[in-house]
Amino acid sequence: MQTFTYQARDTLGKMIEGTLDVESRDEAVLRLKKDGLTVVELEEDAGRVDLLPRRIKLHDIIFVTSQLAVMVDTGINVSTALGSIAEQESNPALKTVLLELRSRVESGEDLSSSLARHPKQFDKTYVALIRAAEQTGKLGEMLEIVANYLRSQLETRQKVRAAMAYPSIMAVLAVGVTIFLLTYILPKFEPLFTKKGVKLPTPTIVMMTASDIMIDYWPLWVVPYRVPKQYAWISDAHGARMNDDLFIDCAIYGMKNDTPGIDYSELLERRTYELDGIKTLISRNHYSRERFWQIYAKDRYDAIKTRTDPHNLFRDLYDKFHYAER
Repeated sequence: MQTFTYQARDTLGKMIEGTLDVESRDEAVLRLKKDGLTVVELEEDAGRVDLLPRRIKLHDIIFVTSQLAVMVDTGINVSTALGSIAEQESNPALKTVLLELRSRVESGEDLSSSLARHPKQFDKTYVALIRAAEQTGKLGEMLEIVANYLRSQLETRQKVRAAMAYPSIMAVLAVGVTIFLLTYILPKFEPLFTKKGVKLPTPTIVMMTASDIMIDYWPLWVVPYRVPKQYAWISDAHGARMNDDLFIDCAIYGMKNDTPGIDYSELLERRTYELDGIKTLISRNHYSRERFWQIYAKDRYDAIKTRTDPHNLFRDLYDKFHYAER
């Protein structure tokens, strides 16, 4: 789905401006002509960059279902209702789904069949209820029932999360305190135990062993995964090198760099680049400025920075993460 900004004149010669979310420029022109408008200017909107696209959440589906129920009950046809909701929607992901639903309904497809093409947003129960309502002619009433059901489901989820909040916080605190005791407090007693030369009880030995493991060995994270789509923060040139479906996410936490003249972080960084991989921006980097912007998408970053930091109050992305700048 592409976004086009247009200027057009209506039958009275009045200039109208707006945007359209369509599949192609030709479809945008046809849509405007269908609305009785003469196109003066039509440009693709390339200024909007979604590095972290918004997800479609349950409360978004509830809102859309409720709005659709009201409109259908008042006699508005489904395609028009979907278009009206899409025009007011601020979530780009949900807006794209709504526009696709409208397009399929306008082409003659049932609403339930169109919804079934989006199983992540509309589950089998949702689709089955809408299909039954289409057959009985009570679509508006069923949409309201579905909205109420989803609303009660959301309230139940919120209550469960609220009930789990306190135990989760206590569990995190308990783990944090245990790690602190094993890595900071207990090692201070080890010389005392060694000096005394007494035989330690088994539980104490176990605790001392756990302390040594946590201090002397680093946590290693190695997880295979498939990349669903190209990362927006990676440049197109470097992204073209990453032509494999299967990747390995590897991270080493707390690794000491005690060997003079050898920086393990820099070695891993260099080898990752040679293997056409990427290094995330949560760790320091040793890239030159030129190499850094060969890997990461400077044009997209500049577009975001211009919007969020127009007065250039914060450091450049390269300066923030480069080792020499930290």
